[in-house]
Amino acid sequence: MKDGFDPKDYVDVAERIRAFYERYPEGSIQTEMVRLEGDLVVFKATVYRDREDPHPTTGWAYEREGVGYVNRTSFIENCETSAIGRALANLNFPTSRSLRGRGDGGPATAEQIAEIRALAESQAVPEDVRERVLARLEQELTARQAADAIAYLKRLHRKAGLAA
Repeated sequence: MKDGFDPKDYVDVAERIRAFYERYPEGSIQTEMVRLEGDLVVFKATVYRDREDPHPTTGWAYEREGVGYVNRTSFIENCETSAIGRALANLNFPTSRSLRGRGDGGPATAEQIAEIRALAESQAVPEDVRERVLARLEQELTARQAADAIAYLKRLHRKAGLAA
């Protein structure tokens, strides 16, 4: 371990991308090279949980060509990957194996559970979805998982033309 960084504890970006698509199969990761000027590159990554995600997360990164080992040959690719990694970290995909599960805000609150239950019982929610959601409530949810469930159920309500 050097300077507090332990490569064995690090969850690399490729692994976090796989985890993202497992959790959000309809998700999308989009990158944009914002600036390429001389030896400087800046990337922005935007991560959408689905195509209607009203609150995508973003991540920014900059790199300089030749600064550090990887940037001698791949500073553009490294910068894009760094931006994606930051956007995924902002969506609570942890960078550290030892911190997995801690970046989710802890357990779901009673208010979140009650809101999920009320939204799931609505006619806007198909029966198969309702059954899955209610079964999932029997397990311990994190605050982040509860927030995702609430957002998903509210989206179903909007699609059905109902107020959530």
